[in-house]
Amino acid sequence: MSERTDLIITNADKGGAVVVMDTDRYITEANRQLSNTENYKQIKNNPTFTNNKLINDTIERFKNSNELKSNIAEGLKTLDAKTPKLYFLPKIHKKRQPW
Repeated sequence: MSERTDLIITNADKGGAVVVMDTDRYITEANRQLSNTENYKQIKNNPTFTNNKLINDTIERFKNSNELKSNIAEGLKTLDAKTPKLYFLPKIHKKRQPW
């Protein structure tokens, strides 16, 4: 693993290529995308565990009302929910990308 912090090494969006780019450019593009309030909204709390409970409770209700077979219901439940991680893949196949 590299100790350099000035470069990001990541996959391209398409084509299986590896991209090496300046960390500052990567962060600038991430901030540009995250500032788009049509696609992103800042939240104060992590909803992962609340959403997980809601999903599992809903599955349990379907199981108890015989709308979902028990073995299928148990297979659908999430036991170890994890908070998603945000990352960006450079779109090198498109011309005039900001990064």
